[in-house]
Amino acid sequence: MEAQKALLYISEREHIPIESLLIINDFERGYPFTGRSFRAVTILDIRTEDGQEFNVLVDLADGHIEEDVNVVEATEKAAYEAKFGKIHPTLFSRLGDPHAIYNASSR
Repeated sequence: MEAQKALLYISEREHIPIESLLIINDFERGYPFTGRSFRAVTILDIRTEDGQEFNVLVDLADGHIEEDVNVVEATEKAAYEAKFGKIHPTLFSRLGDPHAIYNASSR
C-alpha cells in the first residue's frame, strides 16, 4: 500500500507514466529516537537504459511522503545525541544517566 502511494507520488511529481516506473526496493525503516517509522521505497524510471532512481519515505503513522531522507536522518541523529551525547548507548545504560552523575558531583 505505501509502496503504491510512493509510486503514484513520483509519477505525478515527475510527470512519468506509472507504467514506466518500477519499485526496486521496499522495506520498513524505523527511527527509534524520534519514534517514527517509514516505508522506504526506491523507484526506477525504466524509460531509459540508465534509469533514474527516486527514493522516498512514506510515514507509516500518517501516510505523509518525505522526499529528503537526509532531513529525517539528521533529526534522528540530533535526538540520539540529545539523549546519549558522545557516550555509547551500552555505556549509557550501564552508567545510568551520566548527567545525573555530573550534576551530583558538581554540588
